[in-house]
Amino acid sequence: MSALGRFSAVIAESVVYRGREGQWAYLVHRVAGLGVLLFLGLHIFDIYLVGFGPEVFNATLFLYKGPAARVLEVLLAFGLLFHALNGLRIIIQDFVPRLMRYHRRLFWVQAVIFSILFIPAGTFMLKEFFGIAGGLLITLALWALVPLAVIGQYVAPTPLTLNVAEVGGER
Repeated sequence: MSALGRFSAVIAESVVYRGREGQWAYLVHRVAGLGVLLFLGLHIFDIYLVGFGPEVFNATLFLYKGPAARVLEVLLAFGLLFHALNGLRIIIQDFVPRLMRYHRRLFWVQAVIFSILFIPAGTFMLKEFFGIAGGLLITLALWALVPLAVIGQYVAPTPLTLNVAEVGGER
């Protein structure tokens, strides 16, 4: 098999993971981590602009004052909160291995805690631009990404059963 074929098999296997709740916790955890990293890079850059004087820094602050920026802030809160709670769940399971048999329940407990914290926070963050009802609707749309993804896997086709070793990906 070609190198491209082996590479695509490895990518497909890593995207498929194990399915169900663990699949989506795995993917959302990594995407949230990358989002937080992207925000950190942007934050470091805009703080770097202070070195060019307050005029330059203040001229860029308009980027953070509009409704689109506020929705992005709610996405950041989503990423930070999900990444933190999922990381705590993983740490707990690592330190208490017998809890691994309850990984699905722990995921749903994490999802409930996430919902209790995220929905009011997102609504509050967005109410300035969209009102309470609009803020709640936008927050619920963002919140629904996780449960919809988990529910979607039940109607999706069975995951591929690729074996990297079979396509020459293992040394």
